[in-house]
Amino acid sequence: MIKKYDIFLQEKISHNNIFLFYGVNQGRIDECVNYVKKDIKEKDPNTYFIYIYSDDLKIKNFKQILSETSQDDIFGKKCCIIFLLTEIKQLNEIQKALQEESLKFNSLIFKTSQLPKKNLFRTLFEKSQDKICVPCYEETLMEKKTLIRNYLLDEQIKISENQIEYFSSNFSNDRLEIINELKKLVIFFKENSDPNLDSLNVISDSFDSDMNKLTFGLASRNFESFWSEYSKLVGSEINEIRLTTFFLQHFEKLLNVHNKISEGFSTFNALKSLNPPIFFKHEKEFLYQINLWSKNQVLRVIKNLHACQVSILKGNNSSKSFFLCQITKIFHFSS
Repeated sequence: MIKKYDIFLQEKISHNNIFLFYGVNQGRIDECVNYVKKDIKEKDPNTYFIYIYSDDLKIKNFKQILSETSQDDIFGKKCCIIFLLTEIKQLNEIQKALQEESLKFNSLIFKTSQLPKKNLFRTLFEKSQDKICVPCYEETLMEKKTLIRNYLLDEQIKISENQIEYFSSNFSNDRLEIINELKKLVIFFKENSDPNLDSLNVISDSFDSDMNKLTFGLASRNFESFWSEYSKLVGSEINEIRLTTFFLQHFEKLLNVHNKISEGFSTFNALKSLNPPIFFKHEKEFLYQINLWSKNQVLRVIKNLHACQVSILKGNNSSKSFFLCQITKIFHFSS
């Protein structure tokens, strides 16, 4: 069953317990996943979530994972599995398994990138009444304007139509990246009662420059550059959750290029397919990173960063020390 993104987030989830969120808009995908997780938790607070990546399915197949998690644990807690998948072959194998009536599970959520119209996995969800499929396309210009206006109004910040026009034209088309930019704007607006567009542009460029240096230091395994840039950000409004979000976005771009190369694209054409694109001044270093990290290594970094975010959000560790420990591990990842 196909659902539009905005309609899905306004409706109550009834009996459905299997979902597919796919597309190029990672922000929309994350919002849909969080919406389902919240609904599941409200219905059964004892539910817990585990994340399965493409790499995990090379160790255990889909049916084995379901078999191990379909039963309640000794405390009566149910398991919801969130699959973050990148390989079409794995999706096709899961598609076949999902058609078996004997399959047992509690709730399943699938996250993946853009799927071709005739993809069997996508078709299964679209034609089934007990499965929900939500395509997550790029934000349109009108949607970006609405998001910007409403987000800032919620923060009690009023801006002119000219400023809204300016931001919507300069922001990317990914909802997550737009919201990250808006968070920076909120801080800036609250510190400046009457900012002009030139000053906003300077602030944005300065911030992005610092974050790019930090992110590229990590992705290029430049230990000295990374720690030099990190020391400059200590004490700023940037926290460890936001830092890992920036790093995740970058390594997901590296993964997208690796996936395109696996599909037969040249490295150059795979790089040019990224949306939003890599700034031309950074292309040479990004290509260096493609050769520096294997696809398996990139997947390990993404898995590590995601686990880092989850652990910090749960309050399981001192955020700063835990974050620094995980970053150190990433610098020493081998294939």
